[in-house]
Amino acid sequence: MAFTAKHSRNFKEIHFLEELVAQWQKGSPTFILESSGSTGAPRKIELSRELLIWSCEETKKRLKLENEKVFCCLPIQKTGGFMQVIRALHFGWEIYLTEPHQNPFETEENLDCTMTSITPYQLTKIMAESEDSLNSFRNVIIGGSHIEPDSIEAIEKFNSKNPNVTFWESYGMTETASHIALRNISEKEKLFTPNEGVTVETIHGQLGLEIVPLGLRFETTDLVVIRNNQFKILGRVDDVINSGGLKIHPAEIEPQIKDILRGLRINRRLYLGKKSNHDLGEMAVLVIEGTPIKDSEFVLEVLRRELPTYMSPKELIFVDKIRTTTNGKLIRSSI
Repeated sequence: MAFTAKHSRNFKEIHFLEELVAQWQKGSPTFILESSGSTGAPRKIELSRELLIWSCEETKKRLKLENEKVFCCLPIQKTGGFMQVIRALHFGWEIYLTEPHQNPFETEENLDCTMTSITPYQLTKIMAESEDSLNSFRNVIIGGSHIEPDSIEAIEKFNSKNPNVTFWESYGMTETASHIALRNISEKEKLFTPNEGVTVETIHGQLGLEIVPLGLRFETTDLVVIRNNQFKILGRVDDVINSGGLKIHPAEIEPQIKDILRGLRINRRLYLGKKSNHDLGEMAVLVIEGTPIKDSEFVLEVLRRELPTYMSPKELIFVDKIRTTTNGKLIRSSI
């Protein structure tokens, strides 16, 4: 099969797509991408053709891919969208590209695609508004940030009606050319399993990994628990809140906070941040998107009652909009 690319009328990255296709087809040995920018200013990162091909082949092997038709609804100048184009080029697949949107199926339907990659925020919107659009897919890769428990429940409900669609949570970074590990959500896997040829280790509590066939080693800022070469991410070391000598991991406590707030009929985007405090060093604060809640003190009291004492936020902070990167990663700002 020969590579073919089609796109929606509103797709804005045509020039980059044409350059990428030309660069690949002439056999370029290296490609330049920018990092997501979720932990600082985006950096330009050079990726070898060898690494990109390795990533393509490992994804094909793990997902048992055949002759796929790819639906790309992520920015192709970032890793998730970029690698969808690279896979289509490498394997000679058809790819359909549309401008990234919180619900890409709002304007696109009946495309008969078999594979896509989306962000957790897109997943939330799709499941709430147009989940039937996923019926034709065989594999849906979700990456970029933490997947909410509500979304996991929505996947389980969807799979009970349509078991032929497999949902995967991915772990990776720009430097590794997309994911180096996957978690099969549809099979209710709890831990990430690395791609074949990838080994993982703990370095001062943080994840270190090696792509053995390529001799590439990486040290991350992700806090990790490893069991039998599988792993669970606890959050980034930069996000840890050191409060009175105790460490709070936001990624572990935020799902509980969201459950509690939903019980109070508060359903907004939020994150657990930190603020300097004379006595504690740092204290946990809850950053919530939108207008201030009238009963803030009552909300704080409920959180204090329901959460372990040292984990409950000491203050609610309201912002007009919580910032994200272009591919949906939350940007946690210090308060």
